[in-house]
Amino acid sequence: MIGRFLLLLAAVALSPPGGITQFRVNDANNAVAPGRLRVHWQVQTGANISSSPTYYRGTIFVGTNAGEIYAIRAQDGGVLWKRKFPNALMSAPLVYRGLVILGEGNANTPRPQGGGMPHVGTGPCSMIALDARTGALRWEHALRGSGMPTPAIVDGVLVHHDGSGRVTGLNPLTGRLLYERDLHSVASMTAALPVGKRRFVTVGALFNAVWEIDARSGRVVWRTDPFPRFASGMGDCPLAGDGTRIYGDYVVGNPPQVRVGLGGSVREHLYALRASNGH
Repeated sequence: MIGRFLLLLAAVALSPPGGITQFRVNDANNAVAPGRLRVHWQVQTGANISSSPTYYRGTIFVGTNAGEIYAIRAQDGGVLWKRKFPNALMSAPLVYRGLVILGEGNANTPRPQGGGMPHVGTGPCSMIALDARTGALRWEHALRGSGMPTPAIVDGVLVHHDGSGRVTGLNPLTGRLLYERDLHSVASMTAALPVGKRRFVTVGALFNAVWEIDARSGRVVWRTDPFPRFASGMGDCPLAGDGTRIYGDYVVGNPPQVRVGLGGSVREHLYALRASNGH
């Protein structure tokens, strides 16, 4: 993305009464607002943007790859506040009970030492909560891998799958750790997808699979059989769902090139799972 942030405003913007608690706004996974688009104003951030912006009650929150989060007045583009962190802010911000919650961490993938498991994220990695009105830091929880994936709030629990392959459950108001589970499968640009009132679905790479997890306990409800070993992109694209089915995608190399490489020829795959059992 280019180094400045061009904002296109729709005539209608969505502000659910409970806040923004998941990627793509709501259970319908539909963040599209009707209206005619035009460039109304622009804000220069001086850095690339991988984060999806979040709109809530007249304010837009967005992070940059240089570690700055902006709170921008939607009406005229005025910067209400901004705050700087050491590492990239690439997840989509959540808005919950006066807090803006987002993940810190970059997309770097270092070569593992001594045959260890690869992971995503170098430097400081954490979940961060800021005061939505002032930008003041309310809490910060260190992660073992990148906080680049977007978290969700499910049944009052902040859930996140990080670049080390671990799923974490936190109290969203205090940052207190409720549980940590190692799935041995790395998330990068994906997002936790709420399913029903108490569960969420996540996807990871290396051990290529999809999991449904109880948000309160971190218990694995079901896990798919592993997808093809060389399937690429399993942990990159956020899953979508309609309440009964879950949709995702991946690519594999065209024979004889099994592994996926930059510029190589690939076959694209879509899949659909039953939300009730992962079949």
